[in-house]
Amino acid sequence: LFSRLLSGHMHLLSTPCINVNEFCVKVMEYIDKNYHTDITSKTAAEYLSYNQSYFCRIFKSAFNSSFNDYLNMLRLSTSRNMLLQTTTSITDIALQCGFNSSGYYTDVFKKRFGMTPRQFREREQLQKTGFDLLT
Repeated sequence: LFSRLLSGHMHLLSTPCINVNEFCVKVMEYIDKNYHTDITSKTAAEYLSYNQSYFCRIFKSAFNSSFNDYLNMLRLSTSRNMLLQTTTSITDIALQCGFNSSGYYTDVFKKRFGMTPRQFREREQLQKTGFDLLT
């Protein structure tokens, strides 16, 4: 997935003084290690020794998304898996995925998926139970 994403957007970058592949790998490593903490484009830029606005431009060109949107997408994806595979409370899932509060997490989740995390979990459990009854 990463390589397809990267190859699909490399042509957008016209910055000759930066190794785009290396940039993307380092950014992904940083995000993967830290998405559950309070990271920002500023902390990522500092980690990679870039000016924040330059970092944001390169990130947007490489990933076709802002840093914050990408980070929230990753956090939401991780949280969905946790909702399906664990009985961890929604508050704990929110915090473990890097959201500052369960209220903000619920708002972001609902905006993206059209339902709250609780509704998502309940719907998936009902569907699983329904399928189990049919087999």
